[in-house]
Amino acid sequence: MTLEEMIEKARTYKMSPEERMTQRRSWVRAEAGFGSDADEAAMRRALEDGDVEALAKLRAESEARMRMADSVMDETYGAVR
Repeated sequence: MTLEEMIEKARTYKMSPEERMTQRRSWVRAEAGFGSDADEAAMRRALEDGDVEALAKLRAESEARMRMADSVMDETYGAVR
């Protein structure tokens, strides 16, 4: 299959409702994990500075946001895990 054929196949693919929900959950979880622009900037600074304590705190905050997103998605659309 050529690259052009693969692109066309992907472009015209119709997701099932289950695939769409999986994609939605993944996107919401990732966005929650990234947090706000300020959260991303703080993570970037901590990485650049090698600040292990700040990284641990920021990662814990990110995990908490992702758990909250999972909870909201479960309450809204039903648990799937």
